[in-house]
Amino acid sequence: MSRLEAAVRSRLQEAELPVTGILKLASRNPAASKPYHNNEHNYVFAVNAYDIGVQLGYNSYDLRHLLVAGIFHDYDHTGTAGPDSDNIRKALKFIDFYEVFFSVECKLTPAYLKQLIQATENPGRQMYRPVEQIMRDADMMGWCEPDTSSMMSGLSKELGIPVTAHSTKQFLSNLRIYTTPAKKKLIVAGWL
Repeated sequence: MSRLEAAVRSRLQEAELPVTGILKLASRNPAASKPYHNNEHNYVFAVNAYDIGVQLGYNSYDLRHLLVAGIFHDYDHTGTAGPDSDNIRKALKFIDFYEVFFSVECKLTPAYLKQLIQATENPGRQMYRPVEQIMRDADMMGWCEPDTSSMMSGLSKELGIPVTAHSTKQFLSNLRIYTTPAKKKLIVAGWL
């Protein structure tokens, strides 16, 4: 079990979600082996979204949705530079397909999961609700992980353009980072 899977597993247990069922669905992700938009990216995202929510004092209902939306926000991602709306559509279709599992087994609201996933679409909207801001920030916090060189390489392969530390720093510094925990983490990592 990877460090990231262990981190997701512990948060799923803490949130009293069905660990085995959720991780089994995640293991079926057709994008699991993509160079960047893979399960490791989804797990980092989920952990960061959940942890930001905890730090900001969100209730268990929101925390559970942040965690699961993070795990599945890039489900079946194309791994290409095409329109992100296509990727969002695939993730939403996945939530629809497993609606009974999410609503009955997980006691989650599929419409809320879908709303959170839609908040990750790029380019983004002008305004986001605070819980959606967590989703936006968590998507960028993967760059605070120890091995950013393999992330840059993976994103380069998917986008078909060079992704360097300089271009990543420029990209991140031009984004709006909404939450204080995300800002602090990105500053400590040297991205802002």
